[in-house]
Amino acid sequence: MLSASIAGCLGSSGDSDKAPSPIDMIVYYETTSGTIVEEIREGNQISENGVELSFDFARTTSENGQMKSFYVVPGDGTSQFVANADETAEISYTYMTHGLFTVYLGAVDDQGNDNNFSITVRIEKQIIWSETNEDSPREMNIDATPDCECQLPEFIQIESTVTNPRSLDGWWWTRYC
Repeated sequence: MLSASIAGCLGSSGDSDKAPSPIDMIVYYETTSGTIVEEIREGNQISENGVELSFDFARTTSENGQMKSFYVVPGDGTSQFVANADETAEISYTYMTHGLFTVYLGAVDDQGNDNNFSITVRIEKQIIWSETNEDSPREMNIDATPDCECQLPEFIQIESTVTNPRSLDGWWWTRYC
């Protein structure tokens, strides 16, 4: 599997689908993807680390006035996050759900002008499941349904290593599905 992160900035100057806006959207970010990692030991969740994405609006300007606020609509069902432009130009959001999301990045100036554009964010999930000294390991149900109202995953990769020191002198096997 080949994956790549996109780093850089996006702007709205080439967006011909909308009427011209006095706001010039320039947003910098490091990545538009990541993996949530959940660790389960002996049937108990030990940790879950979300994916934090940051968006820097510092170079977004308006020819009609001062910037009033910046916003991010994460696309995962949560409400938009708004930052007061007088306080900060960066908005960070931590994804705790996996899926392919359409994220809207926007800005409002003090004259009420609003401009935004969308990007696609891909959040994957990895579950690390471990048990020790178990003759009868617990079942691990795998639900392929995303945590959001978005498209289903294209594939699920399962890597499994089972070790039973009481049989076959430490025989182990790995199965890939």
